[in-house]
Amino acid sequence: MKTDCPFCLSQRIRKIECSSLVYGNCEVCGGFFLFSRYFPSSQKSRERYEHHNNELSDPGYRNYLQNFIDTFLDFFRTDAGLRSRPASILDWGSGPVPALTTLLQEQGFEAYPYDLHYQPVLPNAAVRFEAIVCLEVAEHFLSPRDEFRRMADFLLPSGYLVVGTHPAESMSCDFEKWWYRSDITHVSFYSEKSLEIVGASADLVFRGKIGQFEYVFQKKG
Repeated sequence: MKTDCPFCLSQRIRKIECSSLVYGNCEVCGGFFLFSRYFPSSQKSRERYEHHNNELSDPGYRNYLQNFIDTFLDFFRTDAGLRSRPASILDWGSGPVPALTTLLQEQGFEAYPYDLHYQPVLPNAAVRFEAIVCLEVAEHFLSPRDEFRRMADFLLPSGYLVVGTHPAESMSCDFEKWWYRSDITHVSFYSEKSLEIVGASADLVFRGKIGQFEYVFQKKG
């Protein structure tokens, strides 16, 4: 049975075997992905997440988050007709320590954490957001098209999704040796084309790359 690309649904897939795992590289959209039979268990994923050092007390990590915030706020300020600050923000995949949410709240934003493992319920399930930030999370998506649709469902019409992930184009070596692949919970590696296609499948218009690894989508109004 042929495997469909999780980004564009093509079956033109090149197999890559490395580290006892099997990945696919789509010849149509350029994305890379781990074959589903090799996905880490939910327990192993949680164990890995809880070993991440994502504390705001770490100056380097705080600066990293602040650079991400500044990048998407610069886009908001220059985008035609948009206020300089989004009225509400959802931090998608906020993790065991919602550092990005906390930093946004410290700066006066109405920001909320959401995480499948650690914060799966929002205070008000009916609320929709002007912006969703998804930093270093999309590479964990087991089913990217489904996850992008879920994020789009939480956006207001014309709302913005900001995704931070290292694209396949950033590889400076073979995929097998790429540092981003070494995390066992990283299963989806996007090209810019695959990001655009996945966004379109959720009625999100790809607005482009706004930083070194930040991409913006806008929900159709």
